[in-house]
Amino acid sequence: MKSKRLFAAMICGVAVVTIAVGWLPLSGSVAQQPGTGQRAAFMQLKLQPVKDLLEAIAMEDYDKIVASTERIHLLSLDESWMVIQTDEYRQHSDEFRRAVVVTADAARKRNLDGATLGYMQMTLNCVRCHRQLRNPE
Repeated sequence: MKSKRLFAAMICGVAVVTIAVGWLPLSGSVAQQPGTGQRAAFMQLKLQPVKDLLEAIAMEDYDKIVASTERIHLLSLDESWMVIQTDEYRQHSDEFRRAVVVTADAARKRNLDGATLGYMQMTLNCVRCHRQLRNPE
């Protein structure tokens, strides 16, 4: 019972970070400001399957986990994904895609802990990428 509560608390914490990442302001040009044009629309498009993925993990719905990761992976291949053209940004994107694959593979094996760890890695990649966009060096 204690491990289930810890797991639920961990999922809630990751959810808060995931949702917050979508609303963090990006510094730089007007094109990078949230709420402007195509970037804001694409960000919303990215957030929905991530929210669906979190829900699927919390509900232990393996089919929905796989479906969500497939949608996320397809979005990560869209040209709108590549906000900046740097090696570091490409590396973040590649690491994110690998975490998506890990999450999907774990779900196909009905491994909830593995899917959760994959999701957490995805979230870490989101945070690192948004940090880079806010503070380019």
